[in-house]
This record gives sequence, structure tokens and C-alpha cells, in this order.
Amino acid sequence: MARVQTIMQIASDKQGALQKADQVEEALVQEIRQLGNATMRHWAASAQETMHQNLQQQDSTLRRGKKKILKWWTVFGLAEVQEQIWANATKTYLRPLPERLGVSPLGKSARLQRVLTDFGVEHSFARAAQSVQEHYGFEIGSTAVGTPQERLRFPGARPRLFSMSACR
Repeated sequence: MARVQTIMQIASDKQGALQKADQVEEALVQEIRQLGNATMRHWAASAQETMHQNLQQQDSTLRRGKKKILKWWTVFGLAEVQEQIWANATKTYLRPLPERLGVSPLGKSARLQRVLTDFGVEHSFARAAQSVQEHYGFEIGSTAVGTPQERLRFPGARPRLFSMSACR
């Protein structure tokens, strides 16, 4: 709620701290990014709590294990939530939250993968990583850019180097 209030303050800036449209736009973009990231974290924490209650009702043999931080990349940056690790009579390490959320630990959202693929097609992977910083406000390694882009270009196969002997 504080982010929405900050956005409203930007819109009704009477002191004139933000003099130019570009300054207002940059301030709004920063607040929207932070609002998006906070929303993702809150949504994941709520899902964790709901899943926790449902799991205990479904299986009375479940025991709480340690807690772990689940992290994944979105267009709002790195999202993270504290997740409960579970154990039962047959398994000592159950981690159902990533599947429930549709993410993989340290993975990337589908939207971010599309962004990385688009930037990777247009530029080198290093330049694409710089574009993510410029357009989305967070740093991601150039190797993270190449992975989804290469998967689209070479689905189901590893890219091969071109060989002159193949042309003979």
C-alpha cells in the first residue's frame, strides 16, 4: 500500500521536486518495479501458507523440516520467499512450493525468458544483459541471457559448431 501512496504522491507533487516529465517517468518506473517485486513476494508467501495448511490436512505424517529461501527471476528482479521443507515416512526432503508456484529455484519467469530471448537475438549476450539492466533495472549475467535464446534456436539439441568438412 505504501508503494501506491508513493505513486500518488509523485502524481500530485506540489513542491515541484520532479520538474521534468523524464524525472516523473523514471520515479514511476522505479516504484512500479518495486511494487511488482513486493507483490510477487507477497503472493508467494500467501501461496506457501495456503499450501502448508492443505498439506497438513491431506497427510498427517508430514513433518516440518528446515526452512529455505526459494529464489527465482522475474521482470521485476529477483523474487524470493521463505519456504518450508517437509518430510514424511518415505521421503526426508519434500519441496512442493516451487511446483505449486510454477517456478524452478533460481529459474526465470516465462516473461523474463522472452525478454532475454529477444535481447539475445538482437545483440550479443553481454549487450543483452546490459539491456536488461537498462530496461528492467536489475543485473543478470550474460550466460543467463544465452540459455533461453539458445534453447529456442536449437530445441532439443545442443548447438554445434559449423564444420567445413560438412560442406564437402
